[in-house]
Amino acid sequence: MSTSASASAWTRTRYLALVGAWAATVILAIRDATLDPPDPSRIGTAQYGHNSEGALAVVLSLTVLELAVALAILRPASYHAAWPRAAAAFLVFAAWSVASLLATMHAGGVVALHALWVMALALGCLVAMLWSLLARRK
Repeated sequence: MSTSASASAWTRTRYLALVGAWAATVILAIRDATLDPPDPSRIGTAQYGHNSEGALAVVLSLTVLELAVALAILRPASYHAAWPRAAAAFLVFAAWSVASLLATMHAGGVVALHALWVMALALGCLVAMLWSLLARRK
């Protein structure tokens, strides 16, 4: 197998892993929203830990936007020893994961899954950055 074919297969694998993680997050969020639907009879502290009205739509919209931002920054089709792009994506998603974690305080599972998705994106970008830096040394 040629080097370019091998690199192309590796690029597709990384792209599919990113889109696959997003799809898993979407499926789990839909599942959680189905199992714990918003209940208007819950008031006050009884709402804590349960999904609120419209949470699923907001989270799904955010994950699509975050996936687009990740793809725009990382450009998996041309990713080759470009640690600055991975570092920039890590900084963006690490900061965004802090905000996402704060939003989970009294939220339901859908919002918690969103926070996990963003943290996974940040961690993936950190791994990509370190991988790229190590590849430069060879």
